[in-house]
Amino acid sequence: MRKRGIPIIAIDNLPCEFSKESSISFSSTLKKYILPIAKADFKGNFDELNLSSEIKNAIIAYQGKLTPNYTYLEKFLP
Repeated sequence: MRKRGIPIIAIDNLPCEFSKESSISFSSTLKKYILPIAKADFKGNFDELNLSSEIKNAIIAYQGKLTPNYTYLEKFLP
């Protein structure tokens, strides 16, 4: 350091804090869905799947096919 001025080293920790807070919030929100997902019988038809509407609406593909809410994606597939 031969020039005039103050050397500054800045480390941005803000993204780390967001990640931690987001992780805590996300996991506490999902906690109530874990047991029903683990207990669900995924062998039957999608319509018969005994899961909350929040989880069923989030499922994009089931048994290799697009679920009813996501069939519009077929036009983007090769």
